[in-house]
Amino acid sequence: MIQLRAIQKGDETAIVQLFIASVHEVAKKDYTPAQLAAWAPLQGIDPTTWCAPLFVDDTLIAVLGAVIVGFANMTMSGYLDRVYVAPDHQGEGIATQLVTTLEERAQKRHVHHITVAASHTALPFFKARGYQVVRVNTVEREGIQISNTIMAKDI
Repeated sequence: MIQLRAIQKGDETAIVQLFIASVHEVAKKDYTPAQLAAWAPLQGIDPTTWCAPLFVDDTLIAVLGAVIVGFANMTMSGYLDRVYVAPDHQGEGIATQLVTTLEERAQKRHVHHITVAASHTALPFFKARGYQVVRVNTVEREGIQISNTIMAKDI
């Protein structure tokens, strides 16, 4: 059974490994190899630095036993920054559980407008959850253009 918990010191390496695996295995149908490499480099990510914002934001870790199978974070102002689920646990409702819980926690903080920069891969997930397209967005990583979609939802 999936349990949600707060992020803990020591989670960083597993979180970064999950992020890299998720991007390269799940998003490969929607992005080029160069875009995937720029988005989630296979080497060179410092887990402590990469995870630092997760310790400031409202962050949830999904665990199955002792194994991290997903994570998501939302800024205190309602920006849903990262939602990633392990490739072998896609379609199990983990992202839904993470996002629903973060939305509920945002409401308790009197945040009623959530935004997200959804990847092409995540677009159907967020549309199904009631998020509306605001605009198409492009970011540049390592000189590579990567497009996503800014979406919003009133809660």
